[in-house]
Amino acid sequence: MMPDKPYLMNRFRFVLREIPALLLQASGLALMSMMMASCAQQGAHNETPEAGTEAVSASDSHTVSQTDNGLASASKRKAIIEELGKNFQQSQSGKYRKQVSTLAPFKIELVNGQTFTYQDLPKHKAVTLVYFSPTCQECEQFMKAMLERIKSLTDREIVLVTYEDTAAVKSFYQRFQLQKYPQIRVGTEGYSFIVQKYYKVQHFPFVASYDRSGQLIHILTNNTQPRLMAKNM
Repeated sequence: MMPDKPYLMNRFRFVLREIPALLLQASGLALMSMMMASCAQQGAHNETPEAGTEAVSASDSHTVSQTDNGLASASKRKAIIEELGKNFQQSQSGKYRKQVSTLAPFKIELVNGQTFTYQDLPKHKAVTLVYFSPTCQECEQFMKAMLERIKSLTDREIVLVTYEDTAAVKSFYQRFQLQKYPQIRVGTEGYSFIVQKYYKVQHFPFVASYDRSGQLIHILTNNTQPRLMAKNM
C-alpha cells in the first residue's frame, strides 16, 4: 500500500529542516578528526628519543661543537677549497687547450707592408707562433736565444705577432737582422687583437707550437725565463 500524499509531504519537510544540522555535524566531525591527527603527529615529534638515538648524539657531541655555526672546521674548509681549486684549474686547462688546439686565424701586416695570414703558411709544416712586444726586454732575450739555435728550427715556420705599430716592428726586425731567416715572419695585427684574444695572452713573449698536422704541441708562457722558452719551443 502506498503512503498517502499528506504523509509524504510531512516527511519531506522534516528532511529539509534536518539537512543543515546534519551538515554541521558532519563538518564538525571532520574538523575534530583533523585536529586529532595533528595532535598525534605533534606528539610523535615530541616523544623522548630512544636510547640508541641518545647514544649517537652523545658520541657526536664533539663534532657538533666544532660545527655548531653551520660551517666545517678550518682544516676541512681549506681542503675543500684546495680540491675545488684543482678541479677548476684542470677544467679550465682542458677547456683552454681544446680552444687553442689549432693555430689562431691570424692576419698581420709584414714589415714590407704586405698582408700575411694563417692561410699563407706552407702546408704540412710545423708552425711556432710567438706573441711579443718589440720593446719588451724578455722578448729581446728570447730572440737572442732563439737565433742561437735557429739551425735546429729549420723544420718549422716561425711567426712573430705583435699589436704595436709597423715602425716598432721594423726597428725590431732590423735590429735582429731577421731578413736573413726566410722562415721567420714578423708583423703586427694592430688593434684587432685577434691573436691576443684567441690565446688570452697576458705576458710577453708567448709561444704556441703546432705540429705538421696543425695540432697543438705545447704552449709556453713563463716569460721570467725567456732563454728557457727559446730552448723548449
